[in-house]
Amino acid sequence: VALDCDADTVLVKVDQTGAACHTGDRTCFDADALPLGK
Repeated sequence: VALDCDADTVLVKVDQTGAACHTGDRTCFDADALPLGK
């Protein structure tokens, strides 16, 4: 477990098994999920 330089983000390193997102994807951070500037 680690914090970034201004302590507003927590990084947790894990050995993942299965999906992390409710959509069944490995991650919830999908580049197409939040179109910026539109």
